[in-house]
Amino acid sequence: MLLGAPLFVLGLYLVANVMPEMSVRRAAIGLCGGPLALGAVGLAFGLYGLMSGVRGAMRTGDDAIDLELGDAGVVVRGGHVVPWGSITGATAVQHMNQAKVPLLWSRNDLNRDLVLRVKQPLDVPGAASRKGEHTVRVRLLRYPAAEYRKPFAEVVATLRARRIQVVKTTKHKQT
Repeated sequence: MLLGAPLFVLGLYLVANVMPEMSVRRAAIGLCGGPLALGAVGLAFGLYGLMSGVRGAMRTGDDAIDLELGDAGVVVRGGHVVPWGSITGATAVQHMNQAKVPLLWSRNDLNRDLVLRVKQPLDVPGAASRKGEHTVRVRLLRYPAAEYRKPFAEVVATLRARRIQVVKTTKHKQT
C-alpha cells in the first residue's frame, strides 16, 4: 500500500494533466506521450498495489491465519485443519531473489512456501490435485519474515518429530 498509493496518485496526475497545444504534431506527441505512458503504467501498478494491500489488510479472524500449529494438525487459511494422519510428506520452499537490482531487504527474508502432500483430497484453501498426488500449498507472502519465521520453523520441526519427511528446496523468484 505504501508504494501503491503514490504510484496511483502520480499516474493519475500524469494522465489527467492537461497537455499543452503545440504547432508541431510530432513534438506534441513526444512531449505528451511519454508522461501519458508513464502515467498509465503508474496507474496500473498503483491500482494493483492498493488492491492487494487493502485485500491483505482486511483479513481478520481465521482468514488472517496462514500457518499455525494445532493439536489435530496443521492449521491453514480460514482455520481449516490438515490432520496429522493425512500428511504423507512436505516440501519447505525458500524463495531466492537474484535480480539485477539489489533489494532493500535481506535475501534471507524473502517469503516461503510449505507444500504438504496429503493422502486424499481436502477441501481447504491451497489444496490441489495433479496426477494422483494431492497437495496443500501454504504461501507465506503477506508478512515480513520476522513474523512467520518462528511458526514456520515450529511446523517443520513438528512434522519431522512426527516422522513426516520434510524436503527443503529453493526457488528463484525475480521480484
